Amino acid sequence: MISSRHTVSQRGYICYLSNNYFIGKKYIGRKVRCFRTGDTIEIFTLDTLKPITTYELDLTHHMKPKRIKHRSQYTEAELALSRTLEDYGNLTFNYPGLTYELNNLFIHIFKNIVLNTADRSRSCNWILKHCKEHSLNTEELKLAIKYVLKNEIASIDKIKQLLMDAVTGRSKVVQFTNRKELQRNIIEKCADEKALDSNVRDSDYFSNRIAKIYGGNK
Repeated sequence: MISSRHTVSQRGYICYLSNNYFIGKKYIGRKVRCFRTGDTIEIFTLDTLKPITTYELDLTHHMKPKRIKHRSQYTEAELALSRTLEDYGNLTFNYPGLTYELNNLFIHIFKNIVLNTADRSRSCNWILKHCKEHSLNTEELKLAIKYVLKNEIASIDKIKQLLMDAVTGRSKVVQFTNRKELQRNIIEKCADEKALDSNVRDSDYFSNRIAKIYGGNK
């Protein structure tokens, strides 16, 4: 067993073997004692040796010190940027009509798109926010997600663009109550995309759209 003393930083961490381990902000400025046994460190208060927390050591080499914190100690903001696939699967139940599609989309993103945890969480959070803001466009969003999955699109930027395209213009055309006027407006705005005679996009729309924007590349 190896023992060492450390002072808790202003952020609530101690530095141990080049990485930073979170102790807690209430211990800022205080000294603590660490006991290492194998790949585990136990951290105690220095004066009373009251147990504070335990960590498995991260012995991987990092270019810069890594901040390590138990998930139970995360703030809401930190949790939002470290969600797991299971977390997103649970959140999809808040989106009636899109639960199945969103769940499969998140599985696709986690499995097939290389992103670090924070960037992946930001992208998935954006998708949830976008779907919530356009809850009246469920059918359009569903078709867009199906297109992404069918064509195995492996670019998060392309996926976002398709989801935005799925709802673009809807708020402008729904103000027309006359059916012929509505059809004319859609045809004029989307003539180059061979728009349908309704304001709901089908799979052909997305096939044409992706071919024009990305030249058919996934």
